Amino acid sequence: MSLARSIWAGIERDLPVTIEAVVPLSQRAEAEAAVFAQHATSGTTVLEWLKSPPGRHSPSTINETLAKIRFLKGLGAHTWAFDAIPIEKQRAYGQRIQARRPAKVRELKTSTRTIELVFFLRVTLLELTDAMLYQTGRRVSDLVRQAYNRITTKQARSAIEYRQQMVEIKVLVDDTRRSAEERHGAA
Repeated sequence: MSLARSIWAGIERDLPVTIEAVVPLSQRAEAEAAVFAQHATSGTTVLEWLKSPPGRHSPSTINETLAKIRFLKGLGAHTWAFDAIPIEKQRAYGQRIQARRPAKVRELKTSTRTIELVFFLRVTLLELTDAMLYQTGRRVSDLVRQAYNRITTKQARSAIEYRQQMVEIKVLVDDTRRSAEERHGAA
């Protein structure tokens, strides 16, 4: 057990170095400043906005999810490759940010805040892209179902109209009181 702890302690110790190698200082500084800024439309900080879970699959929810993805890509989170760090561990660090209020995040030691924030941003981007795929899939299904329902309704109406026309034609054909020319003119 002590071997596992010592290996894990080494990984933990090397995290700041790994992050510095993957995420340039300018991107880290920009990301930190951006997440603690006030969000333009939500009335919260950007960090709280990013923490809010995606909704169902309405167009406005899809737009909101896209805005979050664009924001994270604007920070460069899509370029941060941490292949040597298991995704479960990245998620665990990101969850620490998720569980804290923004004021408490700011109070963290700089190295801890950097580790947790970088992994929060990266994992959030991954989760939002997954959510976007799910939301758009559901939206497409809704649109297909609505289109199918409209077509079915139109087909039913057309069938009723067609039947009525057939009944009218049959009445004309069976009308022996009028001549063929009169019946033809009535059609």
